[in-house]
Amino acid sequence: MNFTISTNNQNWDGNGMPPVGTVCEIAASTPHLHIKHPEGSVVKIYAHFTDDRGIELAAFVDEIGKVGGVCTSKCFRPLKTQEDKKRELLIETVNGLIDGFMKSSGGDYSKLGAVVVDYLSLLKKLE
Repeated sequence: MNFTISTNNQNWDGNGMPPVGTVCEIAASTPHLHIKHPEGSVVKIYAHFTDDRGIELAAFVDEIGKVGGVCTSKCFRPLKTQEDKKRELLIETVNGLIDGFMKSSGGDYSKLGAVVVDYLSLLKKLE
């Protein structure tokens, strides 16, 4: 089951309950969602309702269409954009670069700035 990204996704900024029809991610695992819906799982919102305690909940189904659940608004976040994904990859790469540099230099970070600048300029040339 591939979710169709609706216009609701463009209107929801991550605050409050995602509108019905929104395709989003699980923001954080909870004791009840950990096994079936780890953080980052893509889900689609199908309904809103309020339980007997007055808590607003959203009903959702995963991408496979076999596992659903309910959760409060805090369980969801907007899908990551391509820019978000590129930024995360760059951060991960730079962190690896710094880690490798620090190990190879024995902790002497006096030339780290130059290494990072050279690396970033190389990335720009590759774009």
